[in-house]
Amino acid sequence: MFVVPEEQNLDWGDIFYLTTLPNHMKKHGIFDCLRLSFSDWPYTSDAFGMTIFLQVNEVEGLQIRKEEMWNPVKPFPNAFTINIGDTVEIVSNGVYRNIEHRVMVNSVRERLPIATFHGSKMTGVIRPAPSLINPKNAALFRSVQVEKYYKDFFARKVLGKSNLDSMRINYEEGKSTAS
Repeated sequence: MFVVPEEQNLDWGDIFYLTTLPNHMKKHGIFDCLRLSFSDWPYTSDAFGMTIFLQVNEVEGLQIRKEEMWNPVKPFPNAFTINIGDTVEIVSNGVYRNIEHRVMVNSVRERLPIATFHGSKMTGVIRPAPSLINPKNAALFRSVQVEKYYKDFFARKVLGKSNLDSMRINYEEGKSTAS
């Protein structure tokens, strides 16, 4: 989780970084020892409110799922892609839907994305906005503490909207009420 420096002194630190430019400083083959199969790469939806994404070069990789089909997202130069996350779907009571997505590896050209994730404060509550709930428009999602929602999200197998589905009112494990 996140630590506020005033609340705790840290006497350790870990960092993992990859140098991408200049080319002569890259550690080519650093992942050769890993035997990964990208043919069945998991797809997900973002737990956060939104993800702001910049594709630095024009190499495709991001795909979104629409009508059971995977569609590539064409990167536009100097443009941001914004993914609506689970918490926005919950707060909007389903008015704004998040999107299932995945990232595919390009075996010919390197892809350079930068993503920032924006979410609620950890001490907050995620719930449908009270102004959207009335006798004609029932709440579709339960309320949950932000910290619990994120812990549950990262504890689940990465697959689709399983954590969001678990927040739906009238949800039964294994029987999603998602449309």
